Amino acid sequence: MFEFNLIRHKNPELFFAVVAPVGADLDKLCQHLTRALLKFDYALEPIHVISLLKRISRPKYLQNEAPNEYRRIKGRMDAGDKFREKVQRDDALALLSLHKVWEFRQNSHSKLVPDKAALTPVHRQAFLFRSLKRPEEVTALRRIYGSNLIVIGLHCARERRVQNLSERIARSAYRTQAEQYRDKAEQLVLRDEADESKAHGQRLRSAFSMADVFLDSSDSKVLTEDLERFLNLLFGKPVITPTKSEVGMAHAYIAAMRSAEMGRQVGAAIVNDVGHVIAAGSNEVPRYGGGTYWERESPDFRDWQKGKDSSDEFKRASLGELLDIFSRKAKLAGNFARRETSAQIEEVLPLLRQTRYMQLIEFVRAVHGEMSALMDAAMRGVSVRGCTMYVTTFPCHECARHIIASGISKVYYIEPYAKSLAMELHDDAIQLDAETESRKVPFLPFLGVAPRAYNQLFSMSRRKNRDGTVISWDERSANPRVSGSFWSYVQYEKEDVNILDETFHQKGVKLQLPERETRDRKTKSRNGRSSKRRSTMARVATKRRSA
Repeated sequence: MFEFNLIRHKNPELFFAVVAPVGADLDKLCQHLTRALLKFDYALEPIHVISLLKRISRPKYLQNEAPNEYRRIKGRMDAGDKFREKVQRDDALALLSLHKVWEFRQNSHSKLVPDKAALTPVHRQAFLFRSLKRPEEVTALRRIYGSNLIVIGLHCARERRVQNLSERIARSAYRTQAEQYRDKAEQLVLRDEADESKAHGQRLRSAFSMADVFLDSSDSKVLTEDLERFLNLLFGKPVITPTKSEVGMAHAYIAAMRSAEMGRQVGAAIVNDVGHVIAAGSNEVPRYGGGTYWERESPDFRDWQKGKDSSDEFKRASLGELLDIFSRKAKLAGNFARRETSAQIEEVLPLLRQTRYMQLIEFVRAVHGEMSALMDAAMRGVSVRGCTMYVTTFPCHECARHIIASGISKVYYIEPYAKSLAMELHDDAIQLDAETESRKVPFLPFLGVAPRAYNQLFSMSRRKNRDGTVISWDERSANPRVSGSFWSYVQYEKEDVNILDETFHQKGVKLQLPERETRDRKTKSRNGRSSKRRSTMARVATKRRSA
């Protein structure tokens, strides 16, 4: 006999997690997902991740939230930052959400023993974690649930997000002039994307690219259609194949995998108007004779072989030159001026990480992925005029100017890139997140199945019956294509909850559990003490009888 948690079961639980920027319509996604899952006989239980901080009784978070929308959102961001800093874990909010999963299961299995109820999955039940803000949160849930976790990246154009927030703030202040609050909305959007001023701040930009599917909340009809297509894929409907856009981004993703660059892996693919890939490239160090270095080639002069990142090295050297000159010219104050240059650098560097200085990119030895793809086409004499480029990361300003000059007509990207000055330097030739101006190259967010989920969702072992007809498929009885449907994840839940509880104990954090769970734990504790007392009395009685 197999252990209970090692048996593969039908009707597995599903865990959806949304990574969405502030200002995107999360409620709309939740409503659409609830309705769409009902067709598969799945129920959805939303879990408001940040709201769970109200369960922390020491120290207190989110007490007496302000009715003003700006102060409410800012207060929630502050609370999340403080909580992560307090427990020194950037995945703590995601792990805290596991208590909510347990509570739901206990209510669903009210006749079972509490501990067993919390760890007994509910058939055809889905949970929705809304909304994750750190890559560590995605990693933690993926470590627990494997492919039973489906991460949704919810896109909304930046201008629309700012407008949505401005209107919400205005309404909460009983004002009609939303433009008066645009600056506050901009503050929230910038902080949400990446708060570099705090070690444990929000990092939505980094978490967003980890999604399994990218959807757009701007248009309800399109959102419904794309969500239904994705769920049909997830539940194995035959036959759904990739779009041109999904194939193009998959090639860019594969190209990125050959990069050994120490900063980040970036891949690009250039596709013509009929969907054929005509060139591809990754960010890698150029070699003599053309192209870039490959694995197992000799000699190999990539940065990782040298043991250091050339960009970081030259930025430190440039900073050292500046500090040395300022010291010799008496432009620095007191004790700081008398320190060794290396000590000055170590003190100044953390301050500069929030500035443009540390975002300089001209010291990178590697050819950027976009440039590598353009040169790949050039070396083979293939025109890229009118073609579409797919790139895993938003192009930097250096690549943007070459993309414009090459005649590329459209660019799709997944991960935003904070260092890029493309829009600031080339706003005459680039438009962001739209295709409204005919004389500008649109830089558009990629929508569809993410390359990381490509193999899981698009590979199908059986599509027809023996007589050649398409196999029948019933959405209400279909099981999702998840390889992690073994119920061993409940043990991972238990381990991570115990680790988080121990962290809370060490950091002086007190979690106020729901009434039933608190009662169950007290009962378990009393039963444990009673059992121990009965065991001790039995041993004493045995010794007396022996005597």
